[in-house]
Amino acid sequence: MILGTMALILLALQPGCAVKPGPVFSKGGKEYGWIEGIWGGNFWNFYERGLSYSEGEFWTPAIDDFRQSIRLKDRDQRRVRTYGLHILDDYFPHREIGIAYYAMADYQSAIQELSYSLECYPSAKAKYYLNRSREALLRQTRQDTASPRIFITSHQDRQLVNDFEAVIEGRAWDDCFIGKIMVNGVPYPCELSRQDMPFSATIDLKAGVNEVKIVATDLVGKETVASLHLTADRQAPLLYLDDLQILQEGSRTAKEIQIEGYIQDLCGVKTFQIDHQEVSLRGDEGRFLFRSPLDESATSLPFVAEDRLGNRVEGRIGIEGDQHDISSSEHPMQIASLQLAGLSGPDMPGTRDTQPPAVRLDAPKGDLTVDWETLFICGEVQDAGGIRDLLVNDESILSGDGRKRIYFNYILKLPIGKTTIAIKAIDLAGNEKTKSVTIVRKVNPVHQIASRMSMAIIPFTQRGKEDRNDHQDFMNELLVNAFVTQGRFSMVDRQRIDRVVRQLQHADGGNREVSPLELGKLVSAETVLAGHIYENKGFIEIVARLIDIETSAILDSQDVYGPAGLENLKTLLEGLALKFKHSFPLVEGVIVEKDGRSIFVNLGKAKNIKEFTKFIVFRDGRTLKDPVTQKVLESLPDVLGEAKIMKVFEQTSQADIIVKDQQKTVRVKDRVITK
Repeated sequence: MILGTMALILLALQPGCAVKPGPVFSKGGKEYGWIEGIWGGNFWNFYERGLSYSEGEFWTPAIDDFRQSIRLKDRDQRRVRTYGLHILDDYFPHREIGIAYYAMADYQSAIQELSYSLECYPSAKAKYYLNRSREALLRQTRQDTASPRIFITSHQDRQLVNDFEAVIEGRAWDDCFIGKIMVNGVPYPCELSRQDMPFSATIDLKAGVNEVKIVATDLVGKETVASLHLTADRQAPLLYLDDLQILQEGSRTAKEIQIEGYIQDLCGVKTFQIDHQEVSLRGDEGRFLFRSPLDESATSLPFVAEDRLGNRVEGRIGIEGDQHDISSSEHPMQIASLQLAGLSGPDMPGTRDTQPPAVRLDAPKGDLTVDWETLFICGEVQDAGGIRDLLVNDESILSGDGRKRIYFNYILKLPIGKTTIAIKAIDLAGNEKTKSVTIVRKVNPVHQIASRMSMAIIPFTQRGKEDRNDHQDFMNELLVNAFVTQGRFSMVDRQRIDRVVRQLQHADGGNREVSPLELGKLVSAETVLAGHIYENKGFIEIVARLIDIETSAILDSQDVYGPAGLENLKTLLEGLALKFKHSFPLVEGVIVEKDGRSIFVNLGKAKNIKEFTKFIVFRDGRTLKDPVTQKVLESLPDVLGEAKIMKVFEQTSQADIIVKDQQKTVRVKDRVITK
């Protein structure tokens, strides 16, 4: 009898056996109210059964079970310990009660539960249903009466700027809740509706007038549009010479030089000097007539021009030579601290113009390999019959308007890799002359993607749908692509990961489950991204954890939630990658103190620094200098090693040095960058 009783007890204790702990409801051929394992009246038992009831939309018993779980364990959280070493990935009873109330149209109660859930632990799913509950309540009560208002704080309309991009900052305000903000058609990340929502978006600027359109929409669909116009001027003033003469009234009088032309700039010329004398400009065209005694030993005259944005050009105007041999002139004109020649030549009226323009390019002087984001181009173009147009890579940078002699400058944004730059001058007769240079832009070693923290993404666990391996593979591919596009982490090749998994499973007869940490070590990754996907009733929740391989610590956890479907899935995964990028910003700092192998850096929680991540430690090494001005253009880093971050304070952090080269000693004032 005793043996029989023990046998029944042991059978009942077998894990994984479905036990009927309470009311079971049926709908559509499926039963709801079962749990896996033994019913013990624990918080996780009530929570699991509540989820089962919710899946079947049996809201009242679901709420009762979630209330029971809350009495045993109140706060919503991720990765809560149940018994022994068992971990429950998600425990959100307040959130699930809020969702149940939303389904029952009790929006006030839903808002209360969902708000408390977010106070305990932020989740994308709670934010999603809080937004929907607020919207439903506003539509029910008709409280929302006004459209949003937009306040732009970073710029004034019609403002002049001189960069390749602008950070547009401001806020949108509504009498109830702002639900969405778009900047030039791109959604600004705002998961949770707010009455007063700040925004910040970086936009690219083309030369000239740029329109920035900001759209704010509240939860019930009322929309407000604000426009901002920015004029981008990255060029210093352009100098056009119509005539240059050496004058002498008699053999005994001093020589004078007379220069006639005009100077133009998109945002207006602030100051213009020739030979250290201020030159008056006439009219909107900026015409000038300069006349001054000439030193007979002078071969050129200095000039300086600056526009209202501070774009400045400094140079020298050559006063003798052959216009068709300016590329070998002995009398260079210097523009923006770079050498340029300027020579004039005679007109040849009555003859057919077959001579192409003469182009002198002195910045850059030839092919270069650089570490610059932008390149300054300057030079001179001449033609006896007049210049019609000047183009850089087929983009017109000025209208020659028939002028015979033009000093030009232009700033070009360089992509990474090789770029061929073609400068083409066209005269009024249609004759063309092109000069080309090749620039190779290499990224500073400490900024290269190969120097970033390496990440291996393992296949996420699929929940809520069966037989969806094809869906999972597609999702993993989209996720990897999203992280690659963000460019924050050094991604381990997915084919390499798949190959290692197949080898391990083959060695164990195909039944082995590979742990994230084991896989990360085998593919030499510093971190591994693991998580799960839960798809149910047309919605999908994706939760991801970034785990440090060396310490097994969870560095960060992020989630996204929204409607299922291909396009929505792509958007959700891009949002997930963006969350991790923002959570691990690429920032630089300085070592402020050193104690043995420990360093203290002026970066802390305020800069989102996290324990167990790493710094790259470096100092400025060899410098690149302009060959003419000797101005330092770039400092090439001398990488000293890495440092593991052990403690993070509000404004500082402590890290232990991992020296790469024992011959190099890390010291105070050396620099760091987050890996």
